[in-house]
Amino acid sequence: MLLCRLRPAALGFFTAHTLAEVLPAAEDMLLRLERGKVYDDKERRFAYELPLPKLPVPIQGSPGSPLAVAVCSQLGPSWEFPSFGKCHLVTQEVQSLIDTDLDAALREVIFNTAAAARAEGFHVQVSRHDLFHGHFFRRKNGEVGILFHACEYPCRNDDAFPVNLGFCQSDSCIQYSDEVMQHRNLVILFSPCVRAFVLDAESDCIKALIPDYAQKPMYTLYEDTLGEPLADVYFL
Repeated sequence: MLLCRLRPAALGFFTAHTLAEVLPAAEDMLLRLERGKVYDDKERRFAYELPLPKLPVPIQGSPGSPLAVAVCSQLGPSWEFPSFGKCHLVTQEVQSLIDTDLDAALREVIFNTAAAARAEGFHVQVSRHDLFHGHFFRRKNGEVGILFHACEYPCRNDDAFPVNLGFCQSDSCIQYSDEVMQHRNLVILFSPCVRAFVLDAESDCIKALIPDYAQKPMYTLYEDTLGEPLADVYFL
């Protein structure tokens, strides 16, 4: 079961002036990925496509599709997401999707993406310290995607990663590595077919989309750079 929390407002990490430059570049990058292109104009790789098995239940993220409608409005009962001692991965109520077939198909896509990334040699594991949530966004053309952040809570290290991320960082076994962290951003695009990618945050194409404060060592791409934030999705 997937659990969602609506996110109707943009996050606003960029100034309006910067967004005017960043958003077209982000959409250009997404259009390349949509066509299966993982190199920029200078033939430099910025992403790695992940092989996904065909879904038994087709899902697409085009405007008006069941997926786009469901994550915005068709949410069912509220649930309390698991906590771990003083670690609360989400502090607000989350809701399941009403459409159980869509819920199961989405879950399959997400877990298959994590498995495919791991099979390709990337550090991605569904767990409370690594990958447990994603961010639905709606692109300029109305289509839907999900941005994921793996390696959410690396182990604190005075030399390699002297960053205090709070209670949820406790007991983490994820050892910080630049190579691992620069590939922590994953994206799934749902149109016209489902494609999944690992992004390289040190590539010029992706680095230009990340605010200065969110670059090394965090390497965090934000969903409002890719489109309109719709909802967060949680899973374990």
